[in-house]
Amino acid sequence: MLQTLDVLIGFALVMLIMSAAVTMLTQFFGTWLLNLKGKALLEVIARLLTTLDRGITAKDARSIADYILRDPLIAQPPLIGNTQSLAIVVHREELVKLIFDFASAGDLAKASQQIQASPPVGSKPLQQSAVDGLIRLRTVMKESLKRNGIDDPDQILAAIRSATLELEKTRPELSNSARASAAILNHATSDFLAKLNSWFDQTIDRASDIFTVRIRVVTVCVSLVLALLVQLNSFELINRLSVDNALREKLVAAAIDRANAAPSTGVDAKPPASVREAIKNSGADQLEDLGLIAFPSSAEEWAGRWTQGWLLQLFGIVLSAALLSLGAPFWYSLVANLVQLRSVVAGKDDLERAERQTSQVAASPAGMPPPA
Repeated sequence: MLQTLDVLIGFALVMLIMSAAVTMLTQFFGTWLLNLKGKALLEVIARLLTTLDRGITAKDARSIADYILRDPLIAQPPLIGNTQSLAIVVHREELVKLIFDFASAGDLAKASQQIQASPPVGSKPLQQSAVDGLIRLRTVMKESLKRNGIDDPDQILAAIRSATLELEKTRPELSNSARASAAILNHATSDFLAKLNSWFDQTIDRASDIFTVRIRVVTVCVSLVLALLVQLNSFELINRLSVDNALREKLVAAAIDRANAAPSTGVDAKPPASVREAIKNSGADQLEDLGLIAFPSSAEEWAGRWTQGWLLQLFGIVLSAALLSLGAPFWYSLVANLVQLRSVVAGKDDLERAERQTSQVAASPAGMPPPA
C-alpha cells in the first residue's frame, strides 16, 4: 500500500514540475507573443460597434477597435518593435471617452499633423494612404455617433472632462471611475450611451470566454510539444518508479518539501527566452539530473530514442501531454493530498507493526523476544 502510494506521489511530482513549465510557456506564447486576450477583446469591441450602429461595416469596426485598443493610455507595451500591443482590459468609461476622442475632429487634425511631422523613434512615417484611411474611419465613427444622438463628440468630451474635474473637487471621496461615470451620464446621455451600457458587460464576458477557449488550445499544444521533446512517457515513468526504490524515495522527499512550501504555478512576470529556460525556471532541472527527462542535442538523437514499441511509447507521451494540460494547480493539490494521505498510512503501518511486536513478545516463553 505504501509503495503504491509512493509511486503515485513521485508520478504526480513529475507532472507538477513539468506542468509548471507548460504554464510558463503558455503564458509566453499565449499572452506575450500572440496576445490572445487583446485579440479577443478586439473582436468583441468590433462586434459591439456594429451592434451600436448597423451603418458601420465589420471591417471598419475592426479597424476602429484596433486603433482604440492601441491607444497609449490603455495599450500593452510593445514586445517587438515600437508598435503598441492591443490592450487586454478596457473599462466602460474608458471606452466611451476613447470613442469620442477618436471621432473628434479637433483631435483628427492634430493627430494627422503629429503622425506626419514626428513619427515614433525608429519607425517610418505613415503613408498618405494610411492617413487617409484613418481620416475616413474617424468620419465613419463621427457619423455613427451623430445617428445615435451625439452631434459633437469633441464638445461633449470637453464637458465630461470639466465635470470630472469639478466632481474631484466637490466629491473627493468618490473613486475615479465613479466620477467619470457620473460625468458621462450627465453630459453624454443618448441612444449611443444607452446601447453601450446595455451591451458592455455581456461583451466583456464573451471576450473572456473566447480567451479561455484559445488559451486552452495553446496549453494542449504546448503540453504535446514539450512531452514529445523530452519524450515523457507515463508508462515508462510508472514502471521505473515501481522498481527503483532509491529514485522513488528521492521523489517522495522532494514532494514532501514542495507540499510544505507555498503553492507555485511556475508563472513568472518575465517571459522565458526559450523552452530550456522555462524548464530550468520550473525546477525541472532536478528531473533532468535524475534522468527522468533529457533534452536531445540533435534530431538524430531524438529519433534514436524511439524503441521498437514506438506506438505504445507514442501513446504514453500523448497521455503525458493530456495530464500536463490539467495545469500546475491541479497537480500541486494532488501532491499535497497524497503526501497527507501517506503520513496517515505510514502512521497506521507503524502502529500495526508495534502491535505485532508486542503480541509476539507476550506469546514467547519466559518473556523471551521472538526470533528474528
